[in-house]
Amino acid sequence: MIAAIVTILVVIWLAGAALLTVMFAGADTDDTAETIELLLAVLFWPIAMACGRIGIQIDIAGGER
Repeated sequence: MIAAIVTILVVIWLAGAALLTVMFAGADTDDTAETIELLLAVLFWPIAMACGRIGIQIDIAGGER
């Protein structure tokens, strides 16, 4: 059961990483820093999404605390 849940989460993570890779395939990444930033965004997109959701919730709640 746990293995099935982990497998589903990994598949979702890989699908998101593949989608971001395709979205940014045409991006101008001549700068090394931009390339590293893009790589990190692709690898850690679930964390970025979670942080974004937390930020949205803070804004909705009435600003930073």
